Amino acid sequence: MGVACAVLFAGARIDAAAPDPLPDPEPLPSLPAIEDPGAVSTRLIPAPVGCVVPDQEQAVFVGFLVQRDSATARFAIREVRSGSVEGWARAGFVDVGYGDDVQFLDLATTYLVGTMVDPRSRTLVSTVRPAAPLFGGSDVAGLDTNDVECPVIDDPVRTLLLDGTGVDSAVLSSLDGAGTKVLRAVVQPIGVALAVLVGLVALKLLAFAVARSVRELGARSTSKKRINLEERLSQQSLLQRAAAGRPRRAPDPRGP
Repeated sequence: MGVACAVLFAGARIDAAAPDPLPDPEPLPSLPAIEDPGAVSTRLIPAPVGCVVPDQEQAVFVGFLVQRDSATARFAIREVRSGSVEGWARAGFVDVGYGDDVQFLDLATTYLVGTMVDPRSRTLVSTVRPAAPLFGGSDVAGLDTNDVECPVIDDPVRTLLLDGTGVDSAVLSSLDGAGTKVLRAVVQPIGVALAVLVGLVALKLLAFAVARSVRELGARSTSKKRINLEERLSQQSLLQRAAAGRPRRAPDPRGP
């Protein structure tokens, strides 16, 4: 009897200490549907039809600039962030076309490069300077901004610094550290022009001096001839006077 009471008492204590059961889990809320079912976009941010959006990128990678020419930059690929460079990369290097923007890139610098495929050349291209907005904005596309709100999407086809800031693309940025070259480019043409001018003036003065010397030599020669002629005439005149004043001898009657 005592054992049965102890068992019942222990069971009552266990029931009293048991926790309350957990509530049933609530279902996760479903994602809201796109407000405009006509939106066509493969981006994370849906863009309604008619909105002007930047071009779709082919690949975004971290690249170390090893070489460049007047329009193309060659990067050593450090990391591919999105997309693929398969078919364009060779031995870990990839060429990206920039056009005039390549002048703003510095060698031995790491960049975050967003690229797209040029439909004409079928090569990867990118830009440094942001694209200028169209005059009139969405009105150019005939879109009424009162009806549809277009999202602001950054252009992924750009080359940025590794921290995400833009590359300095000021007009005079490429002249940093080139003070000597700039000074030489300004002074050298001026020096050449002055040297040519001095040479022309010296040549003109030399020509005048030669002409004056020729004239002076001619004048001296003429003066000498005139003096010699005058001296001859004077001598002849003296001889004639002397001959006229000399008495004539009478002829010898004895004959010769």
